[in-house]
Amino acid sequence: MATNSIVLTFINLINWFSWFVSITSVAMGLYAGLLYLTAKGDPSKVASASRGFLYTIIGIAVSIAAFSIKSLVKSFIV
Repeated sequence: MATNSIVLTFINLINWFSWFVSITSVAMGLYAGLLYLTAKGDPSKVASASRGFLYTIIGIAVSIAAFSIKSLVKSFIV
């Protein structure tokens, strides 16, 4: 019984983390797009926006992995 409670707590933490990363990634993507639109051809601003898009893609990949881990743990354990 206690193990099941620990696993459910772990699943809830992963769920919260993955939603947080997902929402933060979308916000970062919007911010990077705004940076790109306002760069006006300045190479340093364009590079900053490109890094923002890269971090957005990494964040989305991490959140997809977290959702997958949650599903795997839930299917095997619970």
